[in-house]
Amino acid sequence: MPTTTTTKFYNLGTDTCITQAGKVVRFGRTSLKDSTGAYNKIAEGTVVDKAFWDALVQNIDVTKRVHVSPLIKEFASEAPEKKYKEYPDGTKYELADGPRTITGTFPEVPFRFIKYLQSSACSSDGMWLLTDKGNYIGYDRDGSGDSFPIPFKVLVGMGYFETSDDIQNVKFSLDIPNEVQDANLFPTSATADLVNTNGLVQIEMKASAPSSTGYTISPNVYGLDYTALLSTDISGYDETADAVIAVTSITRTGGNYVVVFASPTSTNVVRIQETAVLTAKGFSFNTVTETIA
Repeated sequence: MPTTTTTKFYNLGTDTCITQAGKVVRFGRTSLKDSTGAYNKIAEGTVVDKAFWDALVQNIDVTKRVHVSPLIKEFASEAPEKKYKEYPDGTKYELADGPRTITGTFPEVPFRFIKYLQSSACSSDGMWLLTDKGNYIGYDRDGSGDSFPIPFKVLVGMGYFETSDDIQNVKFSLDIPNEVQDANLFPTSATADLVNTNGLVQIEMKASAPSSTGYTISPNVYGLDYTALLSTDISGYDETADAVIAVTSITRTGGNYVVVFASPTSTNVVRIQETAVLTAKGFSFNTVTETIA
């Protein structure tokens, strides 16, 4: 009868050619789970080329979309020293680690960017770290080899001016929870240009005076009127009737647009939302919902 031997030791030799993580230059923020409750991930063996990455960044489902940050300067990742409980007989037990803290600076970004940055301060979000060697660093959640976004907590941002050169910067800080250990983080190579990738630009969308003859919306980007909105960039949905409602025309007057829907019903609640055509252009906006007068 064969004898089975077990050991707690792993072989410690290393391959002669290993993936170097590289310097973190951006992060790609996403929800930990999508709208169905499934974990977002990049499956092991996936070829992360431009088409695949663009599909993540431009995904019309915001719970699956990857929101790419601006370039990061002064990136730092620090973990507190391990703490131990030591007994008089000399035995020592490791106590729980504190959270790893990541900090950095986004140079030359508008202060309104802080609001967008902090929008996930209390949400269940994660991120892939993108490096200058074309890798994305993910989290081994379940031992499958799939790359999951790294969970984070308490994303905060603070704007400031450099006194020496008047550059407008935004600093950020976030914590990686204790359950995410360094041993469970790993880089994966991508053929997409992650260094020069860019996230969607946020359009602030406001609505007023919706009626059966028109729905007035006012889009702007960081305080400036957005003047390139087309009828193919938006879609309508009648929440009361639970049905798509067609956009028949969109007319710009100054910084405002009047959107006309096909036969909207008075007192019904109509939602205006972005389309894949708009996200493919590199823009996105907050959904607006109003009751037709």
